[in-house]
Amino acid sequence: MLPQEEALNILVEFLRVHGYEKVKGISLDTIRQLASLVLQENVFVYNKNIYKQVLGNATGSSFTLTLANIFMWKWQKEFVRRQDMTGEFYGRRNLINYTLSTHDTRAIEYFASIKSLLQQLYTKLLPTKLKQHAEYIYKMIKSMQRKLRKANIVVGQTDKSKLFFFIDAHEYEEKIRNYMTKTNAYQEITRGICPLADDLHTVLTLLDYLLKHNRITNEQYKQMYPNLKTLELAYIYFNLKVHKPEISVQPIVASINAPTRQISSFLDQLLTPIYNYVTKDITFINSIDLIRKLNEYQQKGYLTSTTLLVTFDVTDLYTMIPRDGTIAALTRFCEKYSTNRKIGNLNIDTITQLARIVLDTNSFAYKDKYYRQIKGDTMGSPFTMVLANIYMLEWEQKLIQHQNRHHEIYDQYIDDLFMTTNLSKEEILQQLNETMKTDSNIKITITINQSLEYLDATIENNNGQLITTIYHKSAWEPYILPYESDHPRHMHANIIYTMLVRAARLCSSVENFDMERLSAEMILLVNGYPPKFIQHHFKNFFLQYDAINVCTELNSEAYQK
Repeated sequence: MLPQEEALNILVEFLRVHGYEKVKGISLDTIRQLASLVLQENVFVYNKNIYKQVLGNATGSSFTLTLANIFMWKWQKEFVRRQDMTGEFYGRRNLINYTLSTHDTRAIEYFASIKSLLQQLYTKLLPTKLKQHAEYIYKMIKSMQRKLRKANIVVGQTDKSKLFFFIDAHEYEEKIRNYMTKTNAYQEITRGICPLADDLHTVLTLLDYLLKHNRITNEQYKQMYPNLKTLELAYIYFNLKVHKPEISVQPIVASINAPTRQISSFLDQLLTPIYNYVTKDITFINSIDLIRKLNEYQQKGYLTSTTLLVTFDVTDLYTMIPRDGTIAALTRFCEKYSTNRKIGNLNIDTITQLARIVLDTNSFAYKDKYYRQIKGDTMGSPFTMVLANIYMLEWEQKLIQHQNRHHEIYDQYIDDLFMTTNLSKEEILQQLNETMKTDSNIKITITINQSLEYLDATIENNNGQLITTIYHKSAWEPYILPYESDHPRHMHANIIYTMLVRAARLCSSVENFDMERLSAEMILLVNGYPPKFIQHHFKNFFLQYDAINVCTELNSEAYQK
């Protein structure tokens, strides 16, 4: 029911208020005329009669929602203004020490109405079906809790997935003890006093000092200041790493309300864009990016029958890097990529002071004891990843330079690295071992072969021919958004489209693609997708890319196009 003329006036006002006199070279008068034309042409047929819409805009038009939102913008501003005036009036008249007068008849009626409504909602019976379902879920959860306690089993979430694990409590505790002993990264605070107050004092002292000496701005001070309303000591928990043959634990420190959380986020936002820019040529975005770079490598003639594929990942990277070495690496990184020894308005000394305090106040609780992390940084802190990556960037420089000289690939995805080489297996192993000796804190697990798995792709060098397909990890489960879930149907259709696009991008042959198509169909059926719905969207996918013969005939030439 939008009045059209008023809506057009508000559209122009909205653009002017937000600083637009032109939008993509089009003047506001022209935009108003175009919008008016759209509104005037709302003519439609209903029951053999022709109608013209004279209020608002047609709900089928993509312009309708935009215009309605802009119209609401104007109305909301007026509503807020009047609400503020009303609040100010009643605030002066009726509020004393943040309480409302008990003699105000409107207040009495209001609170009585609220009380009555709450009583009605509380005493209203649940629908029978909903009540039965709630009782069933409650009994099931209680039964599971009793059985788990009786069997002494721990339940938790696996690392890098949304799956849950069940494990014997003694075995779980043993894995945690082994991890803490192996890394030697945690030190118990034996005096028995919660370190939260000391950590907070340390943080506030540094921030006050930096502000007083104009090392940070008022805005940055506020951005890094701890939230005192939600402040609490961090705690640690351990997820199981089941995506590798040897199951281990991954520590996560829940530090979202810790004193240095805001500083950690600030440093992450400051340094991550710089690191990403510096390493853009040696970083995989995803598996599709990996396959693209491998195809380019093959097209340039560097892939031979003897080319080896190499992957290695750093063991416990985030908890093994040394504090002083990390700060030194950060300093050198900032010196190299700063302007006049500054990044933004912050000098390098300020950045390293902030980084050091994040590392020095990593305190947390675990099993009724207090600990401090004395090596590396905590998983769960925003700053951890970029700090570890900066440290690793120095370590891998010689490898990067060697690979560049020999036209080989050297790329990484987080802490998983991938290389190609035309050296022998013994030669590349020797080179990697020599690199590892340069830093005793870096331990790597190496895989060298002509066929291996990396990210979610299987890569094979078959006598100089690159063969790729999708890799399904052993811990992978075929669960996607169920068809019966309360989501718009286009989301289920998008899942089918995404599965087929991923298969097409990662599978080098039409035969492998067809196997993945069949696998996708089975997964969809398992998750309740109707066969007709699946076939309809499969057909639409192949029609969209003019590739029906890929589906019906497994035409290899058409697939490669």
